[in-house]
Amino acid sequence: MQKKRFFVLTTIMLLLSIAMLAMPAVATGEATITRTITPSEVSDGDTYNVTLTASFNTDEDSIVIHEDLPADWSLTEVDSGRYIWNTSEEDYTFLDFYGTVNLTGVTDTITYSVTVPDGTVSGTYDYGPSYVAGESESEEEYAWTVNTTGDDTVTINAVSLNIYSTAMENTNPGAPDPGIPGFVGPNGDGKTDCGTVNPIFITWASTVVDYSPANQVIGPPFSDPSKTLGPVTGDNFDIVSLGDLNQDQINAGELPGSVTLGFDLPIANGEGPDLAVFENGFIVSGTESIFAELAYVEVSTDGIVFARFPSISLTSGQAGGYGSIDPAYVYNLAGKHVNAYGDS
Repeated sequence: MQKKRFFVLTTIMLLLSIAMLAMPAVATGEATITRTITPSEVSDGDTYNVTLTASFNTDEDSIVIHEDLPADWSLTEVDSGRYIWNTSEEDYTFLDFYGTVNLTGVTDTITYSVTVPDGTVSGTYDYGPSYVAGESESEEEYAWTVNTTGDDTVTINAVSLNIYSTAMENTNPGAPDPGIPGFVGPNGDGKTDCGTVNPIFITWASTVVDYSPANQVIGPPFSDPSKTLGPVTGDNFDIVSLGDLNQDQINAGELPGSVTLGFDLPIANGEGPDLAVFENGFIVSGTESIFAELAYVEVSTDGIVFARFPSISLTSGQAGGYGSIDPAYVYNLAGKHVNAYGDS
């Protein structure tokens, strides 16, 4: 979802705010805008500049230049030239004023800066074609079809976005999702050897409400849903499989596997993490990558309506059979932390 940003360009101080309730008629060939983005490749948290060079060929009472930006990106005036800078969060709103501005043959330059919020997902973000809304001396409202040239994308690098926790002892300072060790003991947190189950956990799943694996045959020992009950064991074979869909099954709309568990004590929303899920992922030797089978996690108070925990995966493409992923690009999906071969 994108918020629409409007730049209202006026040459006098007396303003009257009105709402444009419907899109006006279209006139063509009366404006050209060249957009320059500097730099066009940034990281989250960075600021870049946009310069609009607008050439007009009309006699107007009011001018609005419309640019689309993603929600929550911060926009700031740098240089509006002879115009008064205004922004609006409301769609199809512009400022009217008294007087006539003859823009025939005029070229103006407007510069603004954009700050990309921390944690913005990597990728290429498109600027749609600009349009200009105006009102003529006869008070006829219309929008111009604008020939927009120049830069039309800004790229957010993923390099700075591997900000989530690593799969074992977290090595990303400030990561919002460090793993919770399943075991504590003399050999260190998360080590099953000589360790005991972490006393931070006050209850464990006690009932299998439903087990619905994906549409495939799952043989023993991975088809017993009771293995999901009780404390963590650190044994990567002490699990139940939910199945695995191939791309054809996904395209056909087949449902993924799921298991629904009940607890003797209710799960409450307290300070810090409230729920942990142990899968059987393991570190690929010599790397920080993890072999992981990720899952969404949902909770319910009545067993009918479920709320899914928000999650993020910045992994580019499918990992493939026996492939691994960088856990620092994954947030709030079960399975991104190790629970196998002595680590939990």
